[in-house]
Amino acid sequence: MNPRFRQLLLDILHVDPNRPTLDQLTSLSPADWRNLVDEAIHFRLAHQLQHHLLADTRAGALPPADCLTRLAEAVRSVLVHNLGQQHQLHKMLAACRDAGLPVLLLKGLWLTEVVYGDLKARNSGDIDLMLHPKDMPKFMAVARQLNLTAPVAAADMADLLRAQNELPLYAGDKACFDIHWSFTRPGEETPIDEARLWRRAETASVAGLPCQSLCLEDHLLYLCFHTAMHHGFLYVGPRALLDAARLIEHPPRAIDWDDFVSSAQTLGWQRGVWLTLELARVYLGANPPGPVMRALHPARVDAAVVEAALAAIFQGQNYRDALTPNIVRLLEQGGWRQRLRLLAARLCPPREVIVSLLREQYPHADLYGLYVRHWRRMIGDHAGKIVMLLFGARRQRAEMQRATLLKRWLES
Repeated sequence: MNPRFRQLLLDILHVDPNRPTLDQLTSLSPADWRNLVDEAIHFRLAHQLQHHLLADTRAGALPPADCLTRLAEAVRSVLVHNLGQQHQLHKMLAACRDAGLPVLLLKGLWLTEVVYGDLKARNSGDIDLMLHPKDMPKFMAVARQLNLTAPVAAADMADLLRAQNELPLYAGDKACFDIHWSFTRPGEETPIDEARLWRRAETASVAGLPCQSLCLEDHLLYLCFHTAMHHGFLYVGPRALLDAARLIEHPPRAIDWDDFVSSAQTLGWQRGVWLTLELARVYLGANPPGPVMRALHPARVDAAVVEAALAAIFQGQNYRDALTPNIVRLLEQGGWRQRLRLLAARLCPPREVIVSLLREQYPHADLYGLYVRHWRRMIGDHAGKIVMLLFGARRQRAEMQRATLLKRWLES
């Protein structure tokens, strides 16, 4: 991404309403405006750019008319999507209530309604729900009653619970829900005491119904975990920082910062939490209390770590373009034997995982056919990137070095 546009986007997201200056915007050519709008839409920040332009009539008169039209269309698309997701969530919450099933809503619509307070402000993506593993068979029956389809049969559920931590549900041909039964991925991320998070859950009104979600402190911690440890800052975009900054600056209630620090230490997430909040503080002007940042601050922080995290955030949102954490994990292995072992695990995951990933798209394929399609997808998504990283361009090698630096620092 052009560093100039990167800085402009960060300034537009900044809590200081005087950023960027009018002089900065006046200097943009029509081509610059089109590039800036492209980047804002790409990173799912169309509303933030439009809001900034509408807040100052002088700034709003600067972009070409086609740029304003494209922004308005992108914002309208987010509103339509979120209204549809709100309707789906309302039906799901009512059905789970009637069935006596406890669920937790994560991120997405909770942020859009409770924190942003505007259905146009943040695309909710898929609806992330957390359930107890023991409730999954009963929940799947509820999902079928709502005409939602899953890529696995009920008989495969027990095996899938051990191998994965999430499952998509489809409304028609579109993924609508991501159903979780664990906050961390088995075998890849350190397990946590999830019962503690359930005990601390709070209730808010979302989609017109009372809805349980993580307590405010845990939700901020989970946003940091999801950005830093789960994604390694890759494939999240600057909106991940905006979510954290927005929650800090406009919380639905006062944040108990002592509890926040204690929970971060209990979960073992201090490094990822500190780095996410540090990026939100430095680049977006968020103001987590100084004592909190000092309590979480690692003993040593190389400036290259902070810069690597910011660079990873702006690498892109398209999966095919992303240097995914799995590639980083594969290529950082110390020898070819370890790499081959990890590659074999990715190429030949358990049967129930393959079925969960691909059955909905290929309902008539046999198990071997699903594996073949999985291999084709992996080759299409990753082979070119791996070849470039191993033997190719300097830019890809630099990205890999930054990603490896981040991963090792976060796991230290």
